[in-house]
Amino acid sequence: KTIVITWNKEKASDELDPMLQLMQSNYFRGKVLTVDKLNGHTDLFHAMKALGSEGITSLLVEGGTTLSTSFLKAGLVDQIELFISPKILGGGARSIAGLGIDRMDEILTFRSVSWTRIGEDMLLTAKF
Repeated sequence: KTIVITWNKEKASDELDPMLQLMQSNYFRGKVLTVDKLNGHTDLFHAMKALGSEGITSLLVEGGTTLSTSFLKAGLVDQIELFISPKILGGGARSIAGLGIDRMDEILTFRSVSWTRIGEDMLLTAKF
């Protein structure tokens, strides 16, 4: 089931996710949840409450830098799964940026960590 969460329902219906655009217009059987706006973005706490009212208790966030960082800053992440590849890419995009953590006593600390080898890559699973 696809759920689109936005503070701007009009834009969500006009500018759907590229994957949803590939589907037939009558195929989308998901739901659009409109939540409050906070500092120009979707209010993540309101979004989590809206998902909870839909019976959703677990969420996979595959976002870019802004969304990933926003969830971490809001304290809404309880687990990270991060792939590390034995390759070097120059000038690539950052996964997380701008957390505003400048001192060691402010760092986000994992309470448990596990590593899984998947082909040549390593999957880090870390829980807060």
